[in-house]
Amino acid sequence: MVEAGETSGLLAEILDGVAGYLEASSHLKKKVKSAMSYPTIVCGIVICIALFLIIKVIPIFADIYKDFGAALPGPTQALIRVSEIIRGNFLFVAGGVALAVLGLVKLKRTRRGAKCGTA
Repeated sequence: MVEAGETSGLLAEILDGVAGYLEASSHLKKKVKSAMSYPTIVCGIVICIALFLIIKVIPIFADIYKDFGAALPGPTQALIRVSEIIRGNFLFVAGGVALAVLGLVKLKRTRRGAKCGTA
């Protein structure tokens, strides 16, 4: 664009247009980042609450249901089993989640990963 502005004699106008575009683009990026911070925080809180329920609350209900002696529905049994797996292998699960987050952060810092995040 600079070359086109130099040849046409309108360099100042072209540079003003480019500056305006870059400022608008920067402003839009800031607005998108600020708009995405709220859903990110909400998702983090939801994950923390779900983990609390899986680790602390479900085992209590599992003991109560065990005392009833009745057969539980499949989804309930699956949830209790997931709770047992997470509680029994908490360090492995937490390590896996930490590695996944670290991998995503490192991927985002690469050129290819940054391209995927802006699409």
